[in-house]
Amino acid sequence: MADAVETYEAAQNYSGLNSWLHGFRFRHLVGTAQRLATPGRPLAALEIGCAYGKAFGALNAALPIRYVGVDPHPDFIAEAQRRYGAQANFRVVCEGGNSFVAREGEGLGALDLVFALETLEHIQAAEVMQLLDRIAALRPRRFIASVPVEVGPAILLKNLGSALTGYQRHREYTLAETLWAGFYRLDKVAPHACGHKGFDWRWLAHSIHQAMPIVRIRRFPVNWLPGALSTSVYIEAAPRP
Repeated sequence: MADAVETYEAAQNYSGLNSWLHGFRFRHLVGTAQRLATPGRPLAALEIGCAYGKAFGALNAALPIRYVGVDPHPDFIAEAQRRYGAQANFRVVCEGGNSFVAREGEGLGALDLVFALETLEHIQAAEVMQLLDRIAALRPRRFIASVPVEVGPAILLKNLGSALTGYQRHREYTLAETLWAGFYRLDKVAPHACGHKGFDWRWLAHSIHQAMPIVRIRRFPVNWLPGALSTSVYIEAAPRP
């Protein structure tokens, strides 16, 4: 297993709390897929940023699916192939989501579900906007995006917890950047690039809304928490009629 895969998987399983929090998006994804399922045919799913195929494993264990995943990192794709490549309903492509959807999206046929879990915060804003428009043009029955909350009191709590437990997520920030982000002053934080720092989930929700109507936004770990105190959000959208 490549170092990148080991590092990524170790981060998700760093502690029981980490595993519990990271598990929410997969459990909700399965629930969304089960609601979309049609008896007698597999659910057609496209994942943007599939990494080593964890979402495929969760979906495939729960219902019949026809799955395509894309990711630009060769180590992730190689590991996904090692784990699931023998399955006839599984296909992965080493490519960025934007270029893949532009090149091959229409050839995938009717899609029930397009999803990107903890992925869009790692893509430049201009490319995200383009990708959302291309996904909307495919008219999937549902589009799902889960992203971390990196602004407001939540980031103060998350980075403090990271520092206290020896986790690595706070190291992306300086102390000053954590404080400014915690008080919604992203103008005082380095511009968002392809990491967590400087990312504002509210911008993404607004951008998704421009491309596809949002059906609901769920907040983790419990839905009644305001976004300011949530660790991550799970956004569901549907194509315009």
